[in-house]
Amino acid sequence: MSGNLETGTAWGSSGKPTKKWGWVWIILGILAGLIVIASVVSNKDKAPPSPSTPTPVTQKEPAYIKDVVAYKEGTGAMVVYFVLATAAGEETRADGTVRLQVYEKVMNTDTYKMEDRWLWTLLETPVAASDFHTAEVGQGAFAHKRLICSLGRILYSRFNAQPSQMTGTVKIIFRTISGRELPGEGTIFF
Repeated sequence: MSGNLETGTAWGSSGKPTKKWGWVWIILGILAGLIVIASVVSNKDKAPPSPSTPTPVTQKEPAYIKDVVAYKEGTGAMVVYFVLATAAGEETRADGTVRLQVYEKVMNTDTYKMEDRWLWTLLETPVAASDFHTAEVGQGAFAHKRLICSLGRILYSRFNAQPSQMTGTVKIIFRTISGRELPGEGTIFF
């Protein structure tokens, strides 16, 4: 073997990697290939949308809340948005009212059972179809467009009680103009 570890060479007399360093070169080659594949896949659909082809948006009667998203924003606050969908699963917008409730599960020390501890309730507030907008959510390869209705940034200082657990539940009830109630839930990491 004619390699010298002090000078950084690890090649044998045949010009091939030695057994000692061969597996390192193989793993590096595999990793480089995976990185190239990942970058090609993640950039595949990154072209900006053409102004002549807007994202299709419907205003059909919603059948359910497709998604409730809540995440911590800054210190002592969270952002909440939700997505409505038709019976066919197509995202939609609609007029109605929204009730927002935030609670966490806590252990009752008398009964040793988990119970809901209500932190905050926003009584029904009106929402117009014009309050829904298309936004890109997610990052990198997970970025995608959604038709969302954002309830904005909500300070924990507005809560009736401060969170004592690491996670909680955000419950939204959307009441349609026809009076149907559509419930949805999401998890918040405080």
